[in-house]
Amino acid sequence: MDGLKSPLQQRVASQLVQFLREGGFAVGDRVNEGECSRVLGVSRTPVRSALHFLVDQRILERKRNKGFFVLKIPDTSYEIASKSFDEHEKLYNSVITDMLTQELPRAISTEKLLKRYGGPRAAITSIIRRLNREGLVQPAAGRGWSFIEVDAAALVKGFKLRLLIEPEMISLPEFEFNQAFFDQVYEEHLRLESAESLADEWPNIFEQDVQFHEALARCSGNQFIIEVIQRQNIIRRITEYVGFMGHQRVRESISEHIDIIEALKVDDREWAAAVLRRHLRRATEHYEAHLGNDIGRLASLRASTRTTRRDGLGIRATHNPISKTDDESSNGGEQEC
Repeated sequence: MDGLKSPLQQRVASQLVQFLREGGFAVGDRVNEGECSRVLGVSRTPVRSALHFLVDQRILERKRNKGFFVLKIPDTSYEIASKSFDEHEKLYNSVITDMLTQELPRAISTEKLLKRYGGPRAAITSIIRRLNREGLVQPAAGRGWSFIEVDAAALVKGFKLRLLIEPEMISLPEFEFNQAFFDQVYEEHLRLESAESLADEWPNIFEQDVQFHEALARCSGNQFIIEVIQRQNIIRRITEYVGFMGHQRVRESISEHIDIIEALKVDDREWAAAVLRRHLRRATEHYEAHLGNDIGRLASLRASTRTTRRDGLGIRATHNPISKTDDESSNGGEQEC
């Protein structure tokens, strides 16, 4: 995940800060992602990354299922430094990788995280806030932090659970398709399906995936189903950092989402459930076949790149080892949509 390393994303973050200053915003106002995308003339992907960065900078706050809100209006002395993006993402990716490859204990104190990764306390605190917001870490009893337990077996079991629940919920009498919301989802999926390259779209693809499946769960009107899907989405977020399967399969997954929406638009629930069942079965089979090897490969590469190199904050450098170009195939880490 490139996060906010690219010049485009850094420029968008700077423009967002200016927009907050000059756009008539006040503390507590909602910041609409779509409006920002239109005003700045860029896609939602860099806008979303920039919004999350401003959350970590305590300029915005994100409320679950409500969006982004202004915490403070930055004064004219505030500037986005490119180094801060790089430092933040390097540290974040290091923690995520160590978590996924079981190199971090389940419970750990802030002091031990500081000792492990180096750098100022503010950098570690910012990362912990982000992980907590994403549901990947919770305050431990007493002191410190507790990371969620996740491995290949747990991820596969989660997909099997979803395979049992999601197709069946569509046939529930109380299932009520949210036409207006899914019209927006449908348009974004059509855009992704027709995009020449998906190389810059991975974070957006994952968020669209999460949004699609959680929105379907909400249509069931069953809070227990919603909570299961939300929990699985939190755990699945970890796989975003393992790598990605071949782009062709990702396009097929996007097309399957489109087929499901089109079936529900005409109230063909039986066909929608059948496509959703096939969609989840393919993802389950792929994870079961390849995820363990992908995590092992990530662990090996992590070990080989662990050096005494330090950047300006004293953060060990890592990178996404399994990212593929459009014409490459990959067996690893399906980004199931």
